[in-house]
Amino acid sequence: MTASGSASLAFGGVTLVAGYEQKGQNQDPVLARFDGSNRTYCEHHEREAPDGRALGLTWDGGPTAYVVYTIVGGGSAFDAKAKGSWLDRYGDGGASSKVTYVGEVDVASGALVRGSFLIAKKSDGKTNSHAPKGAVTVTADGSGLEVLGESAFQPLNPDRSIQKCTGYPFQTRYVLSRDLTRLVCASSTNCVGAAPCP
Repeated sequence: MTASGSASLAFGGVTLVAGYEQKGQNQDPVLARFDGSNRTYCEHHEREAPDGRALGLTWDGGPTAYVVYTIVGGGSAFDAKAKGSWLDRYGDGGASSKVTYVGEVDVASGALVRGSFLIAKKSDGKTNSHAPKGAVTVTADGSGLEVLGESAFQPLNPDRSIQKCTGYPFQTRYVLSRDLTRLVCASSTNCVGAAPCP
């Protein structure tokens, strides 16, 4: 996995690796833990029809890690784990738009605890693509998770309304609460948002 360029982090003899497995025409995101040279687990966080990948990994050696995924379509395990989050479903996009999903993972077991979608929306309310740029960053005060990405037309505000945008590109900066229940602020180039990030 590491040789293929998958995201990995190591602390105290423990290594986490976030990537994906190609199974026929389908891609499933995985998180693996190694204690020394021994594989402790290799968890698949969704195995349904939508293509999913784990792309970014944030971990400080503690009990919780954050993984950034992409998913193409709804109806996966990600939906169930997003209940109560800021955005709890993929939405209505015809299962063709690749969007961002931020998940909290229990390092001891590898289980996906909870997550939230980050999407764009067309003017008709249909889901549009949002691509992440690497791992999340914990904010300086420790209360939030900064997610950088590139959005299709149009990025969202914290109230889930669309931002007022002109021309591309839409380089986004979102800050989610650590428990993934709130979008604290949302900014994008070439857009005017209701709650821009400072």
